[in-house]
Amino acid sequence: SGLSDASLTMERNDLAAGFISEALKLEPDSINARISFGHFLEKEERFTEAVAHYRKILAEDPENTYLNARLGYCLMSLGMFEEAADEIAAYLRECPTDTDWHFQLGICYGHMGMIDEAMTTFNHLVQVDPDDPMARAYLALSMADKGWLSEAKEEITRALRMDPNNPRVLEIYEDIMGRDEDGNHSGQSGDAGKFLAMMLLIKTIVDRKKREGQRP
Repeated sequence: SGLSDASLTMERNDLAAGFISEALKLEPDSINARISFGHFLEKEERFTEAVAHYRKILAEDPENTYLNARLGYCLMSLGMFEEAADEIAAYLRECPTDTDWHFQLGICYGHMGMIDEAMTTFNHLVQVDPDDPMARAYLALSMADKGWLSEAKEEITRALRMDPNNPRVLEIYEDIMGRDEDGNHSGQSGDAGKFLAMMLLIKTIVDRKKREGQRP
C-alpha cells in the first residue's frame, strides 16, 4: 500500500492500480490494500464507488475510524453533507485534535445551514492557530451568514493580510465586501447570495493547504 499511495501522490494512478492489484492478489483480505484501493477510487473521482467500498470495510472493521474520515470526505464530494458530518464526527471522537478534519466538519455545517455550529468550529480553529488564514476566512464567512457583517469584514481583512495571494481567501473577501447592510450581494436576493457563499465552501473541500498528501 505504501508504493500505491506514493504513486497516487505523484499522480501516477496507472502505477498505483498495478501495485494495488498485485497486493490484493497476494492478500485479498488485507485492510491496508483495500484502503489503498479506496484511495485510488478517490483520486479517480469515483466517489460513489469509494463510498460503497469504505462502507463495506467499515462494516468489517468498525473500530477503524480512519475509514470514517475517508468515507466522510467522499460523502462531502458527493454533496451528502449530513452523512459526511456524522462520519467526520465519529473520526473526531477518536482524534479530537485533528484540526484539518474539524475544518471539514465546519464546511459540512455551513452547507447544512448550521451557521452557529460552523462559526463555533471555525472560531475554535482560530483559537488553536491564530495564524491560519483559511480558518479566519471561513469564520468571517460564517459571521457574514449570521448577519454580523462588520465583524465579518474585520475578520476577512485579517485573513487577507495574512495570505494576500490565497485565491480562496480573496474570493471570500470579495464575497463579504460585496454584501449590503442586509447581508445580500449587490443586486441579488438573499437566497442568491447564500448560494454563492455555499459555492465558495464546496471549492474548499479538497483545497485547504494541509489536505491530500497528509492523510488522517
